[in-house]
Amino acid sequence: IVNGGVTTFLAVIILPFSQSHVFQTFFKIFGLTVLYGVFHGLVFLPALLSTFGPHSYENKSLSVKKSSDSYNNKSVETSSSSTASSPSPKFSSKNTGTLNPVFSE
Repeated sequence: IVNGGVTTFLAVIILPFSQSHVFQTFFKIFGLTVLYGVFHGLVFLPALLSTFGPHSYENKSLSVKKSSDSYNNKSVETSSSSTASSPSPKFSSKNTGTLNPVFSE
């Protein structure tokens, strides 16, 4: 935001030194518009969004981690209890083109 404001001022910085009233007025209007935009981008909108914006994702990520941990624990328990009864995957020479040899014939 600051980079955009500075480079825009650099582009029109020669206008107020002109003798023409039109160029001087254009610089004033354009400069005030850029200052207005920079103020809103750096001060007003961040303050407004922090007050009325959405909640942070930090709380949601903690709940997702907790639910995925409990899911992982359940899957580990079921896989460890069913390991003795499940057959081992068959690896043969005809399985070379598959990604998962368990589901191949």
